[in-house]
Amino acid sequence: MAEQTERVGARLRAYVAEAPVIGAMAVGAGSYVLGFGLTYLLVALDSGLDPAATTESVIAQTGIFQQAQLAGFPQPEPTTTEFVGWIFYNAHFVDTVAVPQVSGQAGQGGAQTQSAPEAFNILTTASTQVPSVVYQLVPVLLLTVSGYALARAADLEVSRSLVRIGLGVPTTYVPLSLFGAFFFRAAATAEQDGIEITVSASPSIGGVLVMALVSTLFGIVGLYLGAQQGESADA
Repeated sequence: MAEQTERVGARLRAYVAEAPVIGAMAVGAGSYVLGFGLTYLLVALDSGLDPAATTESVIAQTGIFQQAQLAGFPQPEPTTTEFVGWIFYNAHFVDTVAVPQVSGQAGQGGAQTQSAPEAFNILTTASTQVPSVVYQLVPVLLLTVSGYALARAADLEVSRSLVRIGLGVPTTYVPLSLFGAFFFRAAATAEQDGIEITVSASPSIGGVLVMALVSTLFGIVGLYLGAQQGESADA
């Protein structure tokens, strides 16, 4: 069994060494999925981040939901998965955004509401029991450690090619981030007033750029540290 495991490991290392960019793409996808999973675990352990209570104390106090004309407007009721998604993006310094949409009678003056989107960071606003920096370290450490492991497995050397290889990380991390921005959303609707407010991870170009920067930077840092360690071990 140990022999078979070693052979499989050797084949994987050989494949990664031949196609390190593919390995970098796997680093991006794996870091995103594992990052969400670890964030889910942290939220489950963090009594200060109960989805329902936090939604009521943070989101319901934003300007959009505090409009006097919206008294009794329903709060968004995110699933645990949606809420964890917001926190995961907040850990990347990407805001959660409430976007109002007005139609029908409301659009003709039957109701008044703030029409501009409102951004906020639940992670830095809520009273978390787990320090917010722990959540913020999740993507940083995963990307760095995964990049380090890739460099060691592929026996990479410190060179400019590390940047080219590292650019493979956001090619999977960013598309998954875009998918998540639309997947992690919850809506509150007052149909009688023709008003809908959707709360989601930021789908803005700024949010995408932040996710791309984080994944690229720390992926390359991990690759560099791994390559440098490999050269030191060979010296």
